[in-house]
Amino acid sequence: MPVLLVEDYEMADSALAAILMRGGYAVLGPAAGLEEAVGLLADRNARLALIRMSSAFPLGTIAIARELRRLNGLACLLVGGKRDVARSGRDAAIGHMCLPSTGDTLLWAVGAAITIAGGRIPVDVPDGLELF
Repeated sequence: MPVLLVEDYEMADSALAAILMRGGYAVLGPAAGLEEAVGLLADRNARLALIRMSSAFPLGTIAIARELRRLNGLACLLVGGKRDVARSGRDAAIGHMCLPSTGDTLLWAVGAAITIAGGRIPVDVPDGLELF
């Protein structure tokens, strides 16, 4: 099950990618912004975009989530950053996961987000995951 990883920080993205792969997910990326993310989705589908909140994205993390949703209908989960900023993206994201968290907790959050993206309600969600 492919997950698109959008992240601008090399060490963090390799850690997030490793966690996702350990959980059995195929990782598209990491993409360092909207243009790369759209390019990765040109010939492959993803079930979810995991977007690390960052001030380094010129377009802005929330704007990237909005564009991925508009262009591809892709469900997005925001990770890290400030929760109040993440809440401004309620129209574009399924939710926000606080960091730091354990790898298992992050996988639990990704699974819950994919469940929601599939039109179902997750049985349980981890602490630190706020659904929108």
